[in-house]
Amino acid sequence: MTEISLVLSSPASGAAATAVALYDAGTGICAIPSSAIANLLTMRDQLVQMMGGAPRMSPDNLRQFAQTLGSILFGEDIGRTVASAIQPPLIAKIIATTKELKAIPWEYAAPPGGDPPQLTSSIVRLIPEFRANPPPPLHLNGNLRILLLSASPQNFDRIPWSDIRDRLVQVFRAALPEFEVIADAAQPRSNRYLRIVSAATPDAVRRSIRNDDPHIIHFVGHGTDKGIALIGEQASRPVLMDGGALGAAVSMARSCRLVILSACDVANPRQLDPINETISTFAEQVVRNANALPAIIASQMIINESTISTFCEGLYGELLNSGSIDVAMAAGRCNVAAQLGTTTNAPIEWGIPVLYRRLGVSHLFQNA
Repeated sequence: MTEISLVLSSPASGAAATAVALYDAGTGICAIPSSAIANLLTMRDQLVQMMGGAPRMSPDNLRQFAQTLGSILFGEDIGRTVASAIQPPLIAKIIATTKELKAIPWEYAAPPGGDPPQLTSSIVRLIPEFRANPPPPLHLNGNLRILLLSASPQNFDRIPWSDIRDRLVQVFRAALPEFEVIADAAQPRSNRYLRIVSAATPDAVRRSIRNDDPHIIHFVGHGTDKGIALIGEQASRPVLMDGGALGAAVSMARSCRLVILSACDVANPRQLDPINETISTFAEQVVRNANALPAIIASQMIINESTISTFCEGLYGELLNSGSIDVAMAAGRCNVAAQLGTTTNAPIEWGIPVLYRRLGVSHLFQNA
């Protein structure tokens, strides 16, 4: 496995940026002109419009965009650094220092010598944090607690919850024999179960996390760049749970290795000025407020709910097999691309999920 750290830095909005690569075999530097950043942000806007119903780009157009991104991340000295000792899978770990650089969908970048997505390459975004002491990989010898939360307040588009739920249950039961599926208030018979909480309220989220101490927390519902929509006291009035509140709730689960937010825009850079531009998305806020949470997966723009289960089938299948969240992300993306790709329309959904994690925690689980 080859892991390369990429620091993308710019002194100000609208200015040129520099990409610095750090790898055991050497270092590399690549300049990113301000015009290139502007063009990439324009392409991002086009992707957002496509997810909103505008005509799709062709596979060739997506391939060209991927090659442009790849030439920035793996060009010039950086490319020579990577090529000197690359051993697949290639894990590119990115830290971007401004909202502009964070907003660029780097997940679509083509790795050296190929087109994305690939099982042998993955883009990861690192969370800068000096205080954390993430837990070690969890041994899956009989222990796995998963909390699956759903909320679809009235006056919102309906989410195909039953389809997502049923397909995820199939994935878990195929990978883990005798895996229990229990409802909100039920008592599990073992320490290997999936609890399903539908119509989740803020109180239900906190109670379930506190009582179960889950290893994985997965939310399926509506989101914005400022939070996730839960059920309020009146079903027609949703309650937005922000990064501080959700992070505090996740902190009650000391065993938690992963949070998955299958909701729109929760990895979209915040419109409000953040206190710290290096922590400018809702998903990053959750990690920052959740003490030692190792990783979170979120969507950087609008996502088609019908693809949630397709992505998660690939993700969970690989994660429960290898334990690597980096490789599991690649598997999920490849699953979406394989099922949605056509000769005329590009499957742009595969690049929407974003993985944020802390340094040194790529393996979340370990099969004993």
